[in-house]
Amino acid sequence: MLIEILDGRRATLEARVRAEIATEMQARTLDELIKRVQIWVTVTSNEEKSSILNALKGSHYGVEIFSLVDVSSELEKLRPDSA
Repeated sequence: MLIEILDGRRATLEARVRAEIATEMQARTLDELIKRVQIWVTVTSNEEKSSILNALKGSHYGVEIFSLVDVSSELEKLRPDSA
């Protein structure tokens, strides 16, 4: 669904220029922004993470998926007494 939303935003850019809602430069800039944006998604389990990663295979957007286990593990590394 995330990919469809991003693709949908990009697909409307030409129509926005034709309707004079946006300039060509604004449309190009937004298109570049959408293509380059880094999206982080946090999910509750590693199973959900795997499922979403499979659904996103072949995506040309920068999407990173983190599970709560990933987040917890990284936070644990930051603790002074974990060294």
